[in-house]
Amino acid sequence: MPGVCWAQSKWYIPHHGVFNPHKPKLRVVFDCAARSQGIALNDVLIPGPTLTNSLLGVLLRFRECKVALMADVEAMFYQVRVPEKDRHYLRFLWFTGGNLEKEPEEFRMKVHLFGVASSRACANSALKQTAEDGENSRNSEAVKTIQNNFYGGFNLTKWSSSDKQVIESIPKERRSKELQSLNFKEDGLPLERALGVNWSPEGDILGFSPLVREYPLTKRGFLATLSSVFDPMGLVAPVILPARLVLQESIKRVNGWDDPIPDDLLKR
Repeated sequence: MPGVCWAQSKWYIPHHGVFNPHKPKLRVVFDCAARSQGIALNDVLIPGPTLTNSLLGVLLRFRECKVALMADVEAMFYQVRVPEKDRHYLRFLWFTGGNLEKEPEEFRMKVHLFGVASSRACANSALKQTAEDGENSRNSEAVKTIQNNFYGGFNLTKWSSSDKQVIESIPKERRSKELQSLNFKEDGLPLERALGVNWSPEGDILGFSPLVREYPLTKRGFLATLSSVFDPMGLVAPVILPARLVLQESIKRVNGWDDPIPDDLLKR
């Protein structure tokens, strides 16, 4: 449970671990929407202006030139520090070594957390300000890229340049894991993910490979199936639209989200 101590102006954030089988690390999630005495930390924070670039705009600009460059600011929110006076609101309790028999230790975050209402605006502001402060006559293109082609710490852009020689010029430790042991003379470039969309570098083609899962034949299962196709550019909208019309009809005819869908709609 979250906790608050008004006399000392402190706030304690509950947290839990989330494990993704496709990623090696355990991710600690801080619940900044949790309430104590009817108040959540996010209730009293200003979200700030929307400084995140348009996802559609970033993907469209990704199609402009011949050779793509993708980059990521690792743990972007954690790269931006919180002022000393504000860290008391980012306190949390931690059982060192996972020993629940001992008293928990008290810590506080020095950096912005994912899930805090103000973090996204602060991190994006810091990124854009860093680019602006470092701009000179030789790096204007890099600054322009940072200003326009980053989305949530991830950069997509294209340069009019050579082919695999571009990747060969990048140190191995700076490449993605799929490219570190690649034999550029024999191996083809692997399939990549560009902001959630499949991208084939060899053919410069965007594609889709939705996860095939068996969902229950209910409105909830139907919606989950449709939502599994991430298509921010609307490229497969003609294929998805008929299914959305069936979902619309099922919402009109079926009461509960977990009630079975009629046979005639299932055939469609």
